[in-house]
Amino acid sequence: MSKITHQEAESRIKNLRAELDKWNYHYFTLNEELFPESARDSLKRELLDLEAEFPDLVTPDSPTQRVGAKLSGRLPKFAHLSRKYSLEDAFSVEEVEDWQNRIKKLINTEIEDNKKAQTWTYLLEYKLDGLNLTIHYEQGRFVRALTRGDGYAGEDVSHTIRTIRALPLTLSRPVTIEVTGEVYLEKADFLQMNELEAEQFANPRNAAAGTVRQLDPQIAASRNLKLACYSLGQTDIEAAELPKTQAELLVFLAELGLPVTPTYWQLNTIAEIAKIYQETNKIRADLPFDIDGLVVKVNEFAFYPSLGATAKTVRHAIALKFPATKASSEILDIQIQVGRTGALTPVAHLRPVFVDGSTVARATLHNEDEIARKDVRIGDTVIIHKAGDIIPEVVEVLFDLRPKTAMPYVFPLICPNCGSETIKPEGEAIRRCIAGNCSAKLIGELSHFVARTAMNIDGLGEKVLELLLSENLIHDVGDLYYLAVENLADLPNFKAKKINNLLTAIANSKQRKLYQLIFGLGIRHIGEQSARDLANYLAESCFLGKQRITPLELASTMRELNADFFNAIPGVGPKLANSLADWSTKTSTLELLTKLDKAGLVLELPEKLAPEAGAVAGFFAGKTVVITGTMANFDRNQLKEIVLKQGGKVSGSVSAKTDFLLLGESPGSKLKDAEKYGVRIIEEAELLNQVGK
Repeated sequence: MSKITHQEAESRIKNLRAELDKWNYHYFTLNEELFPESARDSLKRELLDLEAEFPDLVTPDSPTQRVGAKLSGRLPKFAHLSRKYSLEDAFSVEEVEDWQNRIKKLINTEIEDNKKAQTWTYLLEYKLDGLNLTIHYEQGRFVRALTRGDGYAGEDVSHTIRTIRALPLTLSRPVTIEVTGEVYLEKADFLQMNELEAEQFANPRNAAAGTVRQLDPQIAASRNLKLACYSLGQTDIEAAELPKTQAELLVFLAELGLPVTPTYWQLNTIAEIAKIYQETNKIRADLPFDIDGLVVKVNEFAFYPSLGATAKTVRHAIALKFPATKASSEILDIQIQVGRTGALTPVAHLRPVFVDGSTVARATLHNEDEIARKDVRIGDTVIIHKAGDIIPEVVEVLFDLRPKTAMPYVFPLICPNCGSETIKPEGEAIRRCIAGNCSAKLIGELSHFVARTAMNIDGLGEKVLELLLSENLIHDVGDLYYLAVENLADLPNFKAKKINNLLTAIANSKQRKLYQLIFGLGIRHIGEQSARDLANYLAESCFLGKQRITPLELASTMRELNADFFNAIPGVGPKLANSLADWSTKTSTLELLTKLDKAGLVLELPEKLAPEAGAVAGFFAGKTVVITGTMANFDRNQLKEIVLKQGGKVSGSVSAKTDFLLLGESPGSKLKDAEKYGVRIIEEAELLNQVGK
């Protein structure tokens, strides 16, 4: 529940309604998507929550109480033969369980009133991302097709719908019926249409909606629209002949010659629904058409009268939507996070919102220039984006929802952690703390050093590191290797087993690969791939014939090298080369590596590895590979290892030099970059064929 006053709620509800009305008009009537549908869903969810908390503020004209949007007046209007409703949205299986519990009471009452034992099942269908449409047939002949409109009347789009090849103009029986379905475009047809035609659309849904409302039917005929029917309205068919379940209805519609929803499942439990939901979410990117979720329906029509409907939605069905990568939320505060390099990163603290499979309460604002460019303020409602392993970020401000009290954000000029001076070097967007003793920087350095991709030391989470710092047990990463039982025994919650596990993990990390230490030391501008590149180059040019070296050997060798040497390493540019040269000659670097040397660290040098058994040798050899999104059978580290073991290189960004993009679900902007540069895209199915499971 919110903590706002009645007056604040009234103002927020008024603004949300106005914004949603605008979005709905553009989306349903003009076929324009101002913002992602998932962001519209977020605003609608916030409005629903506020109206539930303040029921006296609910009005009949609220977007939560209405279906669709006003008609544009461009096409003739006709009344629907039966009222059209929307579906309630669910964004998790738990919300479907809540829906089940609500309808169970009504269904059980129906069973008790009829004094007979009766159970119900569920029918699960794809929620096609297209345009809702109702079609009228009289005596088996096509009469007209209407958009959903406001639920009572729709626009007559018969002239374009008649061009759909799968739509029968004459049914197999001379019946009078009203049938509802979804008009959509397959992905391949959408891409071809955008390539050949001057009119460009953002996605297949918008393209389908725009095509249906074309005044010229020849344009619609050229775009290969598809139709899937799934619901029956008014009809003259005798009740005894009508299907008794949704599953039977789909068969019945197909027998009349109508195209039906392509895939469906008859299920008994929520657990079964959850399984299909998870499996479908993994493969939906590979489907030939877009879906944004699944529709869960009570299969047996006998229960529909007792279930009824609200002012807007039917109760016998619910739309279970897939996790969105974009949503809207409100910025409650902006706080500065100090990283291991001293970078001051502004972080927006948000009204928690569910997006891309998890609840998000914070999002990065990157730097002070980005805050100024986007004009982000505390109190703003914003669009946030989260995809795969990408940190949530603020994408855009919804200025129409900005409160009058919102003031421009003033970026701090001193470190909020230690109070020291900060600098913003010329040509850089990042402001940094320059204090050598800033505890926030040290926590960042320590966390980076112990991470799985670096020295991989279990048991040293941020809270433990903060405790060790506060007790003056460590002052840099080298001190970790000098911790003993007596240092840890008096610390809170440190029992014998925990102490033993931690010290064992630290001891095990004394033997690591050279690139892991280089990456873990947090040298400015060096990432995991460039750490591998440097380790490989050093092994071949400075440590030839050796299998392992000590930190002191690394220190003495690096001190003799200059920026020209580092710049010659493939993948290392001038900025990183200068950073490596500067780091190598610092007294603090020699002192730290000497401390690690005395602690007994041994660094394994890289060796050329043969491809894994079952893999196609050399598929990635000599190739630069970028990874985006998530895959069902591989996590990101597994993908990196596959590429590296086959002689390839993993890069963090797409360029003209990129050879392959490994594409998973919920990709980020890298997909657009790959398409721009003509990079070959490899999806999971092809990857499995190449490297095996």
